Amino acid sequence: MVESYEVRLKETPLPPSSSTSSSVQSSNKAINKDKVKEEPIDNHSQVNLSIEIQRIKDHLEQAQIDLGKCQTENTLLNAKLISREQQFDIRFKELNNQYVRMKKHYEHVSSCIKDFHTKLYPKKRLKTETKDENINKSGRVNENKSNDSNNDIVEIIMRVEPLMP
Repeated sequence: MVESYEVRLKETPLPPSSSTSSSVQSSNKAINKDKVKEEPIDNHSQVNLSIEIQRIKDHLEQAQIDLGKCQTENTLLNAKLISREQQFDIRFKELNNQYVRMKKHYEHVSSCIKDFHTKLYPKKRLKTETKDENINKSGRVNENKSNDSNNDIVEIIMRVEPLMP
């Protein structure tokens, strides 16, 4: 802790019977005892230190510039990502709506075909299958061949492939 001369003088009590010269001598002894050693100033080390400080400041400024560039780039990339996410969501909803419409259309067409065949051929049964269902069942049909005893009912299988726009 560095103390000023006034603080030390206030802390040192003056004896009431002593003279002024003795109090001055005692305060001088206290000051000399607590005096900080002065070291010679090395101009070369000060120059090196100032150069080092300037170099560190330059590095700090460059780092701040780089940080600003990275933050700007990050902001642009986030904006682009958000934009693409919104485009993806819009496209997904469009495709989902298109799928729902096609599915409803397919179900409607299929029910119309069934109604037509039931009106046209009341004794014949109509069974519609998609191409994938037919492929999956083809292996099972070969294993489970059955002979219907009722010859009046004829099974008609239609292969319906989903329409893609």
